[in-house]
Amino acid sequence: MAPIINSGDYIFINKLAYWGREPAREDIIVAIPRTFPNKVIKRIIGLPGERFRIENNKVVISGGRTDSGVILAEIYLASSTTPAVGTTLIQLDPEEYFALGDNRQVSIDSRELGPLDKWDIKGKVIGKVDFKSLKYTDF
Repeated sequence: MAPIINSGDYIFINKLAYWGREPAREDIIVAIPRTFPNKVIKRIIGLPGERFRIENNKVVISGGRTDSGVILAEIYLASSTTPAVGTTLIQLDPEEYFALGDNRQVSIDSRELGPLDKWDIKGKVIGKVDFKSLKYTDF
């Protein structure tokens, strides 16, 4: 998730964040994917029922097959390219989310692990402490 969250940062998670509402696009979450035994920290990009694709190193979201889609403006990325590895086109089921890391060149995310089920999401990242500078940042 670099440069937003770096190795060695301490993160704060709200485990109750999604009890009263659904996860939203651009939320940073902690999840345990069904195909991976470890917790991952990723950013939600695709929402349930959406059609998601990576085309010309850009993320394109559409509502259905006839919708040409909208290129997602991702201002939080250091590099504005999303390599097309693994899954590059998917129609999400009603309880599925597509999550990507911010450091897309080296991230192990939904492109390789597949979409996240709603119950795979364990909480929302609400802040971090960088112990090198002892600075707190909230999200």
